This record gives sequence, structure tokens and C-alpha cells, in this order.
Amino acid sequence: MRIEAYRANDFKNVPEKVYVTFDGLDDRYQAAFENYPDSVKYVIVAWATTGEVAGEPIAVLVATAGHIITGFIDTYFEYDVDPDDWADNDEPFEPIDHDEPNDFKRRRALLARLRTVSPTDWLIIHDADEGEVGNWLPHGFAVVDPPPDVPADEAVKVLVWGKPPEDIYALLRARGLSWHRDTHRYSRDE
Repeated sequence: MRIEAYRANDFKNVPEKVYVTFDGLDDRYQAAFENYPDSVKYVIVAWATTGEVAGEPIAVLVATAGHIITGFIDTYFEYDVDPDDWADNDEPFEPIDHDEPNDFKRRRALLARLRTVSPTDWLIIHDADEGEVGNWLPHGFAVVDPPPDVPADEAVKVLVWGKPPEDIYALLRARGLSWHRDTHRYSRDE
């Protein structure tokens, strides 16, 4: 696996293969830009170097220059299917030939590269995907409870690594980042 870092102010200001791959899955890649306008993003991409997936982007981490992780997509599940999950499919299971690092190592490598291109001793993940929260915890992130005036079931998921320079609630407020899921999220349907 090789890691490449790009600076972009639009989701298409990266190699075409990157935005076509990640934007083609759903709107999370584009939302990582659209939900955080007026800021340059660091786009950290894991490129596969082995087997049938060689030359393909397999994971991306998007962050603002202000240490806010705005998006993460890992397409590896497409390449690492559990044969038991394939049991109901009419086609025979054929594993993809590759020797790429597992999801923990990919995420660790992407975070390390982000900290290299944008040195920091703190990071915030704003609006983490529900199913992804547990995958960030082994990397030293901790869940931040929403402020008392925002019901938990209506709040975005926020995680923090390290110690931000100010209170996290004040920091997000100063950057105009909402805790309310409905007011924050970009949707192509809008």
C-alpha cells in the first residue's frame, strides 16, 4: 500500500480515479467537502499495490487544515468478503487476490500521513458514521457527548484525539460546526 496526500478545495481537485472511486459509492466523499465549505482539505489516499486491486484507491481520509476530519471511506470491504456472507449468492465465492494491510493498519497509516502533512497534537472527527465509531477508538479517539441542549439521537457523532486548544464545544461553535444532524448534513437530493 502507498499513501498519497493531496490538497484540494473541491472534491474533484484530486486525481480523477480518486473522486470517481469514492464519489461513486455514495455521497460521503462529496459531503466531506460540501459540509465544510471555504476550507482547504487534505485528502489522504491509500492506494493498493498488490494483486488484483493494485493501482486502485482503497481508502480515503479527508480533513480540514484546521484538524477536523470531515470524512473517511474505506472500500476494502469489497476486497475482503467473508465467504460465509456469500452463502446466499448464486455465484461462487472467489476471493480477490491481494496482500494489502488490514483496516486497522490502513487507518493508522492514513492518520500518520495526515499528522505529517498537517502537524498537530489533536484531531476531531466531526460527524463520524455510526458504524465507524468503534473503529476509531483503538487509534486513541474518544467519543464526545453532545451538549445538553442537543438530544443524542439528533446529534452528529464527534470524536477527539489528543487535547484541543480549547473546550471542544466552543471550538466547534467557533468554526460554525453544528451538533444537529439535520442542519449539518449535505445531501445530493437537496
